[in-house]
Amino acid sequence: MASLYRFLLQSRCSRRLKNQEEMKALLGNTYCQDFLDYIYLWPDGRRVKAQWLTTTFHRFLRNHGLPMVRFHDLRHSCATFARHEGVPMEDIQKWLGHSTITTTEGIYALYDDTQSLETAKKISGAIDEGLKEDKAKVMK
Repeated sequence: MASLYRFLLQSRCSRRLKNQEEMKALLGNTYCQDFLDYIYLWPDGRRVKAQWLTTTFHRFLRNHGLPMVRFHDLRHSCATFARHEGVPMEDIQKWLGHSTITTTEGIYALYDDTQSLETAKKISGAIDEGLKEDKAKVMK
């Protein structure tokens, strides 16, 4: 998973850097030189600020009648959905880039109440099996 993630990131970055080089050549001296170490830039070389992403994301939610959430909340949702679908916590940790599993488990992969029901059913089933075995021993 980590190697796939790295590949996708490197591929995207190399395309962006190539586009930046093309724009630098096209715009010449008018291309902003202040943010050459950044990956996400406007075509003229200016830095894309986080506020732009937040504003654009909220406009999208509003225009589509969706509840207002922070952009970062999508990260929480992704981890929670992955856990709910049975993705191993270690894979979620790697995907999110966390150095420890504790961060992933404690912050991002929220506990789902349906998991409580499944756990209760498993415990109940184990108890029922144990009682059946005990009853069978007594009947012998």
